[in-house]
Amino acid sequence: MKFNLIKLNKANTAPFLMVGLIYVVLLGTPFIYFSILKGNAHTSVSAKIGDPAAIEAGNTGEEGSFVTTDENGRVSDEGFSAQTPINISNWKTNADSRGFIMLTRAAIFSSILAMGALGAAISLITRTKNNSMFTKDITIFEILSIQTVGAIFALILGFTFMGNLISGTLFPNPIIFYRIIYVPPAFAKLLVWSFIAGFSERFVPQLLNNLANKTKNESV
Repeated sequence: MKFNLIKLNKANTAPFLMVGLIYVVLLGTPFIYFSILKGNAHTSVSAKIGDPAAIEAGNTGEEGSFVTTDENGRVSDEGFSAQTPINISNWKTNADSRGFIMLTRAAIFSSILAMGALGAAISLITRTKNNSMFTKDITIFEILSIQTVGAIFALILGFTFMGNLISGTLFPNPIIFYRIIYVPPAFAKLLVWSFIAGFSERFVPQLLNNLANKTKNESV
């Protein structure tokens, strides 16, 4: 049974663009929510100056010093040898609470999925407009499946960064992966590569094939 609720063809890409953007927003909901909370005032005791995240962000303060707060959540200039937990009932105002940390990680993977889906959407629209052999109509369910594949490819690429399977100045630093959202240069790299993973349908499969061949050669 073929569903024909919304079709994409050369003369009609607007419906697909709307569906694609809605799907991207849905995938990026945790990131959007995190961005809203991050824009509000919140406290943190885990901003260690001199750690990899701080260094990549351009903060080269004294190694081992901490940004600390007192029991009322006010920033303190006193030095501590260890992190001091804050007892704040509302997790939305405490960046070190379990809830905020989990939301941060969800926002990272959410942004990866959203950019992968967006890349797949842009790729499909481009091919529809430019490829003279592309004459078949595409239904809404096929559109969403193509975007889902792009999102999965982006997620797999994110895992390769996280596992340090590929490295270099062009790629995000795996050491700060769970804090990458606080480091604009590294986070921008992650988003761009996630978009590429969705945009180029052969990129991630070829990467996985290269990694498999490398592993096979090393085991011989």
